[in-house]
Amino acid sequence: MAEPVNEIPKEFAEIFAGISRIYKENKNNPDARPFISWITVIKGLLEKDLSGIPIIYTNLGNSPELVLALGDSEGEVAPFGFEAIGATQGFFGSNQCNMDIIDLIEANGLSADVCSADKLALGYMLKKLLPPPVGGVFINTPCDSQIVAAEGFKSIMEVEPFIIDVPYSVGEKELHYVAKQLREQIKYLEQVTGKKLNWDRLKAICEENNRMVELLLEWSDWRKRTPCPQMSKVVTFGFVLLNTLSGTPMGTWYASELLEDAKERALAGKKAVLGEENVRAIWFGDPIWWNLPFYDWMEEELGMVIPMDLFGYVTAEAYIDTSSPDTILYTFARKLTRVMPMSRQLTGSAEMYIDDIISVYNQFNADCVIFPGNTGCKHMWGLLGLVREALRELDIPLLAFEFDLFDPRTKSEEDFKEDFRRFVNDIIIPRKNR
Repeated sequence: MAEPVNEIPKEFAEIFAGISRIYKENKNNPDARPFISWITVIKGLLEKDLSGIPIIYTNLGNSPELVLALGDSEGEVAPFGFEAIGATQGFFGSNQCNMDIIDLIEANGLSADVCSADKLALGYMLKKLLPPPVGGVFINTPCDSQIVAAEGFKSIMEVEPFIIDVPYSVGEKELHYVAKQLREQIKYLEQVTGKKLNWDRLKAICEENNRMVELLLEWSDWRKRTPCPQMSKVVTFGFVLLNTLSGTPMGTWYASELLEDAKERALAGKKAVLGEENVRAIWFGDPIWWNLPFYDWMEEELGMVIPMDLFGYVTAEAYIDTSSPDTILYTFARKLTRVMPMSRQLTGSAEMYIDDIISVYNQFNADCVIFPGNTGCKHMWGLLGLVREALRELDIPLLAFEFDLFDPRTKSEEDFKEDFRRFVNDIIIPRKNR
């Protein structure tokens, strides 16, 4: 995998060096096909974002279809999910770099309570490391940190963003309200880019999204098998598909890679864990972005597999009705509010989050639920008591812990491992033996 030719900041050089190293380490591993495909996708996205193409910044709750449909041909404007930069650095580059940037942005006045995904995004902006945008489109889900990020974007980049307001509840009336705002967002995008939205191209892009969704739903069904045929860590990559790649041939290709790998491994009788699959857990929150190999450790030492998590869970509401511009915007509003991970579960009442946990637990024949409490997810921590009560009534074991999804200083790797060892060996295995 060749490196970019143009000179880039050392922070990005670290990422590209890490991508090449991890690619070389895994390219001949038959078990790592979806991981290798994902690395290929991320490298392509980074190169595009740094190529000088006009950029529209988006946040975690967004999906790129409207930005992709600007202009008469593909690639005239690119969406840039700026909060993904911290995850990319954590995966491939340097956790120390992320920690330094978190310290920098806090030293410049940002509250320590803000999610570290947004701390890193704003810190990278402050250091002028990210490509300059022509505009920004944001949505106020799933948390207050998203609004902080939008305000920080406006202040640091000196660019006025457009922010979609999502009501507390999301019924038919509320979806029409969001769809109306999407029409205003289109006007904003046309103004800041000088490109008209091409409705024919938008229809084709939404149909590409639908093909990707169909593949993801089938992929999810194959992961329901016992034993799970595919490694745990790939489920969380579904978020990249929804947030950045929806409506693109690359997104459809990657979804097909996930599906074909899971299907082939299942039919060949292969499993995710090296030994016996002892425990199936539903991980319903942020992953440990700074330590992705932790999932490999779970499989190897504990025989613990994650058949599905919050970021990989997709529902049929992700389909977009392309019958007319009105149906596109209405069903796109539904996707933004009732499909995107976290936006679906953590905006509004607790019922959606709890119902999804129980539904996924049952669908994937799980033994327990993992509640990873990111320090920045205050809205999620507010649900923990209700989650405990609901799962206790159903006799579903729960492991809850606090951590920071990008900052390893909050909880050490060994502390993580000890928590999981005790949970599996002292609670889950004896319970299953009984």
